[in-house]
Amino acid sequence: MRIVAVAALLGLVWVGGVDLAEPKRLAPKKVPPVTHRGIRYEVPPFGMSGDRGQNGGYVQARTADDNRLLWERLVYRIQYDPALERDVQDVFITSISVSEDGHRLLVENDKRERFEMDLSCGVVVALKKTTDRTSVPESLAAR
Repeated sequence: MRIVAVAALLGLVWVGGVDLAEPKRLAPKKVPPVTHRGIRYEVPPFGMSGDRGQNGGYVQARTADDNRLLWERLVYRIQYDPALERDVQDVFITSISVSEDGHRLLVENDKRERFEMDLSCGVVVALKKTTDRTSVPESLAAR
């Protein structure tokens, strides 16, 4: 019994082949918001708790003065493999910026994929794809 207690204190506990002392994945780093023409664009990191259907891939637009939510859009959909744990498949946005012309929101994720969203209509275009794990939702894709 003492060996089990000491092992647990040292983080050496294994249950069913899973090391309980190690987290599966670190939480995503906070993405600094960007303010342009009185609108603050920000990235909510977790979506599963907000009934969004996935963690990551969303951008919100809020009024800069009173923080009122104007819209929330899905930039990319994550293709989850049901045979794998969902949390290790999440793809989080790592940076956002407004284009020099002020008409597009530029988005990059932790797979180094890049997307741009037309701020006037919400159309999303994938600029650089590195995996098949994400896709632009049809309703937001450029036609």
